[in-house]
Amino acid sequence: MNINPQGGNASADNKKNEEGNFPKSSAKYSLAPLVEEGRNCLVCHDVTGIESVVLETVEFYYCGSPWQRIVRTSDDVFALVETGIIKWPPLERISAARFKIRLKDEQRTRSLTVRPSTRPVGTTDAARLIVDEWLVKRKFAQVQKDETKPVE
Repeated sequence: MNINPQGGNASADNKKNEEGNFPKSSAKYSLAPLVEEGRNCLVCHDVTGIESVVLETVEFYYCGSPWQRIVRTSDDVFALVETGIIKWPPLERISAARFKIRLKDEQRTRSLTVRPSTRPVGTTDAARLIVDEWLVKRKFAQVQKDETKPVE
């Protein structure tokens, strides 16, 4: 059994490789834009098909004994940061971020969870191409130069 690097006993190799998605080894995911860019990492006007993006949950993990996981959820996590209610810990402590994404021409919002160095969890249909474009433009995903599969 492959042990998931994020913890738990779920296989790390269980993602689908649908057309338009990056192959598993060709993209690396990071949460650095949360700290480095602040609210600007949510900009989406340059991605056709996305109406808005909101950071709704951020998860912090502190290993050791005793370990702890802190989850902060809000209708706008950046508002909590800007008012000093949340202070960003070191980047390696930020273990997940969940975004609420509203696509144009859709009534419901979509949730997307990004964890460092793993495939983001969320959209799996044709809208995936739009979300992948946003991830790359905001630097949440860095495509490896030697094995890239273009996002069309």
